[in-house]
Amino acid sequence: MWCLASTGKNEAGKSSVLEIVLWCLRGRAGLQRDVRSRMRRVRTEFVLDDEPLVVEMTVTGGIPTGSVVSKQTGAELASFDGMKAFEESMDAFRRPACPRGHRERPRRLTDC
Repeated sequence: MWCLASTGKNEAGKSSVLEIVLWCLRGRAGLQRDVRSRMRRVRTEFVLDDEPLVVEMTVTGGIPTGSVVSKQTGAELASFDGMKAFEESMDAFRRPACPRGHRERPRRLTDC
């Protein structure tokens, strides 16, 4: 596990950095609207079930557009355009099984 540590005055953006990482992992933003409105491009890499994944997006007016890609294969596993679509995409990776009864997590949101 990597850790990010910083000291500094209030309102310097330390919490915003952590919220951006959480946003990429959860698809839900605890970010203040003005922080999202200043963002342009975000990329976060993480490992889920032994598979390295990349969330990469552009942010326009606080709205994300991007994809989730397998770093091993380069396959696009999900794409999103908007807050709701991003949240749904990331939910697909966190749920243990497909609602249609498939045993494994879907490789793409549309597979389930």
